[in-house]
Amino acid sequence: MLAKIQALSLFIFILLPFALYANDNNTTQSNIEQNLTFTETYWKLVDLNEHILSPEKMNRDAHIVFSHIKEGKGTFKGASGCNDMLGKYKGNDNNISIDTKHIAMTRMACPYMEIETQFIAALGKVTTWKMNVDYLSLLDDKGMPIALFRAVKNLKK
Repeated sequence: MLAKIQALSLFIFILLPFALYANDNNTTQSNIEQNLTFTETYWKLVDLNEHILSPEKMNRDAHIVFSHIKEGKGTFKGASGCNDMLGKYKGNDNNISIDTKHIAMTRMACPYMEIETQFIAALGKVTTWKMNVDYLSLLDDKGMPIALFRAVKNLKK
């Protein structure tokens, strides 16, 4: 039964980016042509734990931007849907480990704080990432999708 659920989850996570891409008026061909990379791209959170996020349940866009990795270490910055965040991660190739115990965050109170809590908890479970067109999937140690992001813009100048 678990294998069927995992297969279905992967199938949904593979098709979801294409469905969102087809219905998202802000996503254009220019996004794909930007030479998107894992680092230095503004990644907007669109799905968390296989639940599409509705913008009205967030104070602002939940997003993340990963810096370039130097000697297996990097930093990230972003927003949790309410608060700004800044932290560190380790990685090589498509493997990644995010240190959620030492994330620096602002302390605003917002409605729907459970999204922020779930987002931070999900980041702590990430072990790998995959890119598909202009979407980034963060996966756990079983290869199950945790979070799906859409590229908004490449920050490289």
